[in-house]
Amino acid sequence: MELDIRQIFFMILKKAPIIIASTIIVGFLALIFTKIFVTPLYTSTASLYVQANEKRQTAGAISTADYTVSGELVSTITYLIKTDAIINEVAESSNLRDVYDNNHLRDMVSVSSSGTEHFKVKVNSSNPEHALILVNAFSRVISDSTLINNKIINSDDPNRGYIRAILGTGNITLIDEGTLPVKPSSPNVVSNTLIGILLGFILSILCITGYEKVNLKIITEDDLTSLFADLPVIGSIPLIEDGPAEEKGGQ
Repeated sequence: MELDIRQIFFMILKKAPIIIASTIIVGFLALIFTKIFVTPLYTSTASLYVQANEKRQTAGAISTADYTVSGELVSTITYLIKTDAIINEVAESSNLRDVYDNNHLRDMVSVSSSGTEHFKVKVNSSNPEHALILVNAFSRVISDSTLINNKIINSDDPNRGYIRAILGTGNITLIDEGTLPVKPSSPNVVSNTLIGILLGFILSILCITGYEKVNLKIITEDDLTSLFADLPVIGSIPLIEDGPAEEKGGQ
């Protein structure tokens, strides 16, 4: 049965209780699924700063070329941080080798940058303490200095500066260490619930519209003309309800 916009509109109004109930049920199921079956992840973030030109610490000159090269170094760091050399050192220094293998650690860490010399190292974990330990382990392994009281202090720790040792140039300074995450960064319960509500609303309308479209039951004259548009309606038989029992006996 063909449905026009007007018919669909009145059909939705007629089936509003079913649509509302379906929307609420699917939204509630999305909430329960997110709460029970989706593992919450905690994110700890460390901020770092890379200098391609080591003379800038004393000269203070900043050029466009410095920004360009530093941005390319950040891209290189993004690649190197997931190599086995860095992953193995992080696993050993964090004492979490028995908990996570290299592939797991590689999936947990990420680097984000806005295209400048500043970049952030993030670690996601279902354990907030592990997220903190690992992000600080990653940031220490790849950096060779730390910003303390507005002064860059070079580190003599042999476990630091792996990136500089590989690249042979540049300074990577740890600006802010990671902090212990208090709240999970994912999943977003509110967002998932809203998505469930939206899906429930859309699916209920699609199901009702689909049912009405394939429903061939003829109830009104309009249903008949919509199925057989080329044939004229010759006549119709009205629906006559039965009268009281005593009236039937007298007929």
